[in-house]
Amino acid sequence: ISNDEMWIVSPDGSEKKKVLAASDKSERLMYYDWNPDSSQIAYTQASLRDAIIDSESVRVFNLKTGETYEVSTHKSQIYGTRLRWSPSGQLLTFNKDKSFIVFDAVNRKIKQEISTDVHNCSSTANINVAPVWSPNGKWFFYERSGAAHYTSAYVCISKLDGSTHRIERGGTILSDVVWDKTGIFLYF
Repeated sequence: ISNDEMWIVSPDGSEKKKVLAASDKSERLMYYDWNPDSSQIAYTQASLRDAIIDSESVRVFNLKTGETYEVSTHKSQIYGTRLRWSPSGQLLTFNKDKSFIVFDAVNRKIKQEISTDVHNCSSTANINVAPVWSPNGKWFFYERSGAAHYTSAYVCISKLDGSTHRIERGGTILSDVVWDKTGIFLYF
């Protein structure tokens, strides 16, 4: 994303193609994620009022057809709406208020809203991270931490049925949390 335009560029820079652009100066293109087969890009477009982000829209752009459709429009998040495709490319997950929305991109409907107000998995601030899907697509996790970067933190893991549980990390945040190849274990 550059100057509120989204470009696709070859690794050597020889080819570049503008695929999206904000429609006017009151909009900003923000976060994005490619689906696994690279046929679609999910992105966040923010609307400004008096140079401040007022609302955000999650949209999906199909690179083959050129079609764009809206998934959700909502009041702006403190840190912006973060999104991530599942490994299958069928589901798109994004944060909204104190929840994660699981959107079925094949049927174009919201499949599940998973609250973070369970098991102390929320905070006073809106969620400011994209979820990280397990390789098998059955779970996703997100991290929460204190006000400073090097404070104790915890990881919240959600299942597609809406169940969520919390794992304390303790200590300081010096390493990333990652899934193993099977999606059964987390390492940190």
